Amino acid sequence: MKLNLGCGGDYRQGWLNVDKWPDVRPDLVMDLESFPWTLEDNSADEVLLKHVLTNIGQSSATFERFIQELYRVCRPDALIRIEVTHPRHKDFLSDPSQVRGIIPEMFACFDLRTVELWQANGLPGTPLAKRLRVDFERVDLKYQLSPTWERERAEGRIDTAGIAHAIDTYNNVVESIDIVLRARKPFRPGHALRTVDAVCIDRRGGMGDVLMALAAAKALKALSERSVVVLTAPEFRRLAQACPHVDHVVHDTSALHDLYANVRYHEVGPAAYGLSRFHQVDAYLNAFGVSADADIKNLELNTGEQADEKIARLIDSWPALAPGRRRVLLHAAQGNPNRTWPMARWDALASALVEAGHQVVIIGTTGVADKPAAIPQVDGVLSAVDALDALETVALMRRSDALVSADNGPIHLAGASDIAIVGLFSVVTAACRIPYRHGQAMWRAEEVRPSCKFYPCYHQMHDDAVFAPFMTRIQQGVLMVNELFSNWCSDGGSFSCMKEQITVPMVMDALSRLIG
Repeated sequence: MKLNLGCGGDYRQGWLNVDKWPDVRPDLVMDLESFPWTLEDNSADEVLLKHVLTNIGQSSATFERFIQELYRVCRPDALIRIEVTHPRHKDFLSDPSQVRGIIPEMFACFDLRTVELWQANGLPGTPLAKRLRVDFERVDLKYQLSPTWERERAEGRIDTAGIAHAIDTYNNVVESIDIVLRARKPFRPGHALRTVDAVCIDRRGGMGDVLMALAAAKALKALSERSVVVLTAPEFRRLAQACPHVDHVVHDTSALHDLYANVRYHEVGPAAYGLSRFHQVDAYLNAFGVSADADIKNLELNTGEQADEKIARLIDSWPALAPGRRRVLLHAAQGNPNRTWPMARWDALASALVEAGHQVVIIGTTGVADKPAAIPQVDGVLSAVDALDALETVALMRRSDALVSADNGPIHLAGASDIAIVGLFSVVTAACRIPYRHGQAMWRAEEVRPSCKFYPCYHQMHDDAVFAPFMTRIQQGVLMVNELFSNWCSDGGSFSCMKEQITVPMVMDALSRLIG
């Protein structure tokens, strides 16, 4: 179907002529600023907008909605032919019905490939293509010069460079602009990534951070349709290799360039990603200039038969679960002050769960320097501390009902399972950390948050006045970045968020909402 939108008196045979004014006798009376349009999805092979766009959308919201409807009705590769009066021509300036100036450069905001390149390179520009989920490529452009300037050009008194300068400088040089767009459909982020041989995400430390990089790797693989390389520390090699969307795992950039010559590479180790107001997986993707739907941002790990068999044997060695009771995993890490829940409260939580008849299993590793796992001193509690590696822990999570943790590592391992997650959060929000699962950001997850007025206090690091003294100490070498993050507290170093404000009843309530 060919659409002649805002046809006015230019009725065209073989087209569906649309206008809001009945007196011009269109085939369809429809106001282009009334949404949604009464036109089917993917119905138009070609669209004509002849002296229409300058009369549409005096408000940005209306114009953006118009663009969304235009994209909706276009078939893949449909051509949109646009003719508009130049906004610096007297015909535009003298007509009160002309409410919006249109220039060719405006359509870059609706070109997904261009927007992704802007964002990947830190360039300005409003990413309307991503926000509106539209994608138009400009395929042709012609300027219709006013008669005076056309005569100057035709008689050789001004060259192409002179015309370009005149267009930028004077009024009434261009009479109208002809623009042709092509609708790229279906909407597929990742254009900029499909110009390279491989994509590399570099995250070397922090188990939770590396796991979020692996979740991002799944999205990068889906969007780019290219090989995905993860650059990480040797201790995370096996974990990264367990992700089915990762093609290679390397430990330095020289190994990366031995594999591929044309690579889109980003190091996502800097603190800015952890401080982002976006989910950290999305912050990683933003570094590549892309965004992704939630259903391709979940973590997938192949635990392997050995891990599954080991967990089966371990569970067989434990007392059988009573009917209606649950297996609850607790990760009682003790270390970073701003993310450590007091051991007395872990003891009280374990006691309450055991008393309710649930099976309580403590997980973790005592060998982690900054966050060693601890074991509540409670009768009836089972311990898997130091007994499982990361993939075996995922295998256990897949056969358990709930996890309680204040640490990113176990929470993101849980992202590779369907276990219910109760996260104790202090310096960041759950919205920035809880893993994506089943196409949702908080699927089977509960955030237990403090009442502190500074929560989430990591965001205060964005305040230059607050952060400046700490930056000076870092530059002087008297404060390490990891030390700053571990001890950050905007409440005078009280750490009351974890010590006092998050209580055992709050955690029990969260568990009851998830597992009954």
